[in-house]
Amino acid sequence: MIMPIMSIELGFLDRALSVAAVRELELEAKGFPPQLVRAAISRATGAARRKAEPLSPSIREQAYYEFLVDELKHVEDWITRLQNSVGSS
Repeated sequence: MIMPIMSIELGFLDRALSVAAVRELELEAKGFPPQLVRAAISRATGAARRKAEPLSPSIREQAYYEFLVDELKHVEDWITRLQNSVGSS
């Protein structure tokens, strides 16, 4: 039997991957250079990972997801600041 897609439970790591991919597409659709978008997403995932690593394994995946969602809110600002600093050099 094929299950409807809405009944599939995604784990926190699956959700993290999904939210990062969607954010990457959003930023590229806004016209940001793909290499800067990838760098910003990488920075955000690394920051979330560093924050979650010291936590208990029982909550680490959920914490990583929540930290990543928060970090991804700021990637557009990070890209803009980087572009402005390079443009003003």
